[in-house]
Amino acid sequence: NYPAANMRFFEVCTAGGLQLSSFCSEMQDEFIHKEHLLYYNSDQQLIENIHWIFEHPKECLQIRKNGQQLILSKHNYTCRFNDILNNINLTK
Repeated sequence: NYPAANMRFFEVCTAGGLQLSSFCSEMQDEFIHKEHLLYYNSDQQLIENIHWIFEHPKECLQIRKNGQQLILSKHNYTCRFNDILNNINLTK
């Protein structure tokens, strides 16, 4: 995700996968670590997160569900299209 989030940032969660991602500062307030996905800042944190994943399968399942639900409720093309339309209507 360096230097910023792109479409791939959303695809893993959309598909219901568990996302283990490099830290993404622009998304950290919306996609919360260990609530919607997992972030790492270093190789050591990456390794620690991988171990955590294997040790916590139930928590990982919940994180996957939370991430997918967040995408379906707020971060999809329908939501973006409606935002654009609302912004157009506000500028008239």
